[in-house]
Amino acid sequence: MKETQLDSLPETTIGEKLKKVRLKQHLTQKDFCNIIDVDRSYYVDIENDINIPSINIINQISLKLNMNPFYLYDDYMAFISNSPGGKIKCIREQKKLTQQKLANLLNVSRETIKCWENNKTNLNRTNYSNLVKLI
Repeated sequence: MKETQLDSLPETTIGEKLKKVRLKQHLTQKDFCNIIDVDRSYYVDIENDINIPSINIINQISLKLNMNPFYLYDDYMAFISNSPGGKIKCIREQKKLTQQKLANLLNVSRETIKCWENNKTNLNRTNYSNLVKLI
């Protein structure tokens, strides 16, 4: 594939971004998987957007490729990678919501909101998506 064709490939999903990185290095999926030390069938599912790798897997892949993991992160990963509790609290306060009211809107417990705001646990993708809808 020509460089100009590679530049025009989409980079919306993690799978699309990894595919573009792989193709720019002129590697087959098999060779790429050997470099990043990931099972080929698992990688194919990532590249085809069937599987979403964890943030830990993305970080491991980025380390092996000597690249910034933020390029591969999707919006959810970028959100949870850097003290999401403060962001959640800020969103809640901007919307003038109590922890209980936010919990009711997201269909979680007040204790869950408290844990998120204190960075004790991370919200999952579904809760992140619901939170984004509130913004």
